[in-house]
Amino acid sequence: MLPASDRKEWLELIAGSIDPPLSSHLLKIRLSTLRKKVRLKLITREEAARELYKDCLSHEDIYRNDLYVIFRQESAKYL
Repeated sequence: MLPASDRKEWLELIAGSIDPPLSSHLLKIRLSTLRKKVRLKLITREEAARELYKDCLSHEDIYRNDLYVIFRQESAKYL
């Protein structure tokens, strides 16, 4: 189960205020692309966080380990 979309970590990932060591190259690329769109003011941070959430929802099985690292307090759901 994916952590709720209203968790602060989604916005913190987009803002770059947290930068966990990610193992998935696909997630790294997606996060980098969304951060660039925010910097260029093509989308807001909130829109980027929603897009990231939707992408993680679609690829939860691929991002499982990274989601564990990002949302450590949710660890029991990812074991």
